[in-house]
Amino acid sequence: MAETFLKQYEVLFQKAKADIAIAFHAIDAHDPDIDNATILFHFQQAVEKLLKALLSFKKIHFEKIHDIASLIDLCKIHGIELPEYTGNFPDFNIFAVIGRYNIIDDTEGIPKQYCEQVVEFKNYIEHMISATK
Repeated sequence: MAETFLKQYEVLFQKAKADIAIAFHAIDAHDPDIDNATILFHFQQAVEKLLKALLSFKKIHFEKIHDIASLIDLCKIHGIELPEYTGNFPDFNIFAVIGRYNIIDDTEGIPKQYCEQVVEFKNYIEHMISATK
């Protein structure tokens, strides 16, 4: 049986979808041991991977960075149009490290807007990739 290897953008896109799925499963579980910072960490990871998937699909080199604002800037430098709401995504940067290693007062919960925007962005990237394949 011949092995098939996914392209980098396909791997990144699949990993982003997995992070989104994990975040939503955690939200739906209502498990008191799963804090909101952990859920937001997975949303941060999803957005980062979606941006990298798009850049990779467009054959644009990016450094090994985890800063969403820098990835958005790189898209803009290369003329990639992004939805206006992506301006909110750099807010997730704090969850890349802090959400992993610190306890955050998360009594306010997960903003519904974040959940919706990440899913909308996944659909946007999926459409861009499939429309130009």
